[in-house]
Amino acid sequence: MDGGGNDEEQDPGLNSKQKKFIKLWYNDFAKSGSQSHFSGETMSALAVLIQVHPQLISEYIKNTYTSIDTRSSTETSQHNDGKTAEDRLNRPLSSDELDNLASMNTHLPLATLSYVSKYIATSRRPRSLTDGRRSVNAGPYRCTFGCGYRTKRAFDWRRHEETHEPQELYLCTLCQQNDKKEPFLVSRKDKFLKHARELHKDWVAERVLDLSKVDYTPTAELACPICGWRAYEGKENWDERCRHVLSHFEDEIEQELKRRKPLVKEEAGRKRSAGRKGASARVASDERIDDVDDGYSDREDRYRGGIDGS
Repeated sequence: MDGGGNDEEQDPGLNSKQKKFIKLWYNDFAKSGSQSHFSGETMSALAVLIQVHPQLISEYIKNTYTSIDTRSSTETSQHNDGKTAEDRLNRPLSSDELDNLASMNTHLPLATLSYVSKYIATSRRPRSLTDGRRSVNAGPYRCTFGCGYRTKRAFDWRRHEETHEPQELYLCTLCQQNDKKEPFLVSRKDKFLKHARELHKDWVAERVLDLSKVDYTPTAELACPICGWRAYEGKENWDERCRHVLSHFEDEIEQELKRRKPLVKEEAGRKRSAGRKGASARVASDERIDDVDDGYSDREDRYRGGIDGS
């Protein structure tokens, strides 16, 4: 547990004195397991004391104390307050969450951080089901943030989820250079490229995209809104979270297919039975027609048949 030379080679962002301070703090205050010790506010305070970026402290703690759950007390209370997952998600960001967002992105210029914070806060606000965004709103894949969106395709579902929890951001550098009061900021590449092609026609859109990508560190909600399972924080774990939620939807689809299978068989059986009854009725009708007295004896019928068939 001591900070030695190997530690510094693996984590050049922290020196031995800074690591010793973190270890003393952990042993004296954080071992109790209270989740408030690992909040964004606490990480920021430690960062000020030892003069490093809060993210370095968070990463060092996670790498050194692998059993630590770094969730904040705010997040923990939200998962135990009796509300449904969608109730917890379908709300604006709390002040603690905004503070955490800011602490994880202190490397951004203040103006950029201000735009980003506003954008992320807006993305989590509840949306009206009649806001005109949805021409088709049906399917097994549903929004986990409670806005009512549904789709038949997993790809569209994930893209929608990231309108609530952006994983990438693009802030138009050309709009900023032109001193626009509200420069264009969006989380989707396709929408940014459309903006660049329409408003900055003298530039290659892909080049503007590259210049405008924000060095943003997501602070996504990684808990499963269905069962409470939680991915460990990390950039790659948004993928893990989405795969996990999709597995629930796939299970629901499979269960629905199993439920419908007997009904489909029953319906097919009814159609077959109706078909057999119809065929029997037609045969009976034909037999009745053959028995109609047409003025000829059976012998004459056979004789006429022989003539007609010759």
